[in-house]
Order: sequence, then C-alpha cells, then structure tokens
Amino acid sequence: MLVLASFTTTSNSNAKKILGTWSYEVPDAPYDYQEGDLIFEKADGELNGYAKIGGYKTEVDNLVVDGKNVTFSMYVEETEVEFDLEFDKKSFKGTVSYVEGTLDISGSKK
Repeated sequence: MLVLASFTTTSNSNAKKILGTWSYEVPDAPYDYQEGDLIFEKADGELNGYAKIGGYKTEVDNLVVDGKNVTFSMYVEETEVEFDLEFDKKSFKGTVSYVEGTLDISGSKK
C-alpha cells in the first residue's frame, strides 16, 4: 500500500517544526501497517505531504498544526484513519483511531 497526501496549515512557524521525513511504528496494527513514513514538505508557500506504507501512498486530509499537536486523517483501504500526534523536536507520539479501535503510534525524524 502506498500513501500520498497533500495538506495546508496556517501556522508557518509550527509547520516548519514538522518538515521532513518521519518514520513511524504502530506495534498493534495489522502486520502490513505497523511501519511507514510520514513526509511533510513545503512547496509554493504551503505545507504538503504524504504518508508511505509499504509501496503505497495515500492522501492526508484535514491537517491541523496547533503548536506541538498535529491532527489529520487519511483513508487506508477505504477505511478512515484519524491521527492525533504530539511532536517533540526529533520524535512524536500519539494515537491512530479507526473503525476497530484506537492504537498507539510513535515515530522519529529520519
């Protein structure tokens, strides 16, 4: 599965803090979805990005950057998945919620 996304946020200083590639782990997710990358980039003055899971990309929607907190959603195999993350310099932690429940997620900057 490959994940591609595009998003915009209004806070430039907060958005700068999440720019780059972040690897993540969701240990309790189904095997194929336990690891991947979130990539945040700035292009044409807007924050853009995507998530990669295996060889797939998926769009990210409803991105909100509020201080250290970042929330967004995406569809994985037609299922909406909501991310609620807290970034701290070179790492993040939070939760991923979908129809079957809520799982812990953590990651670090590559």
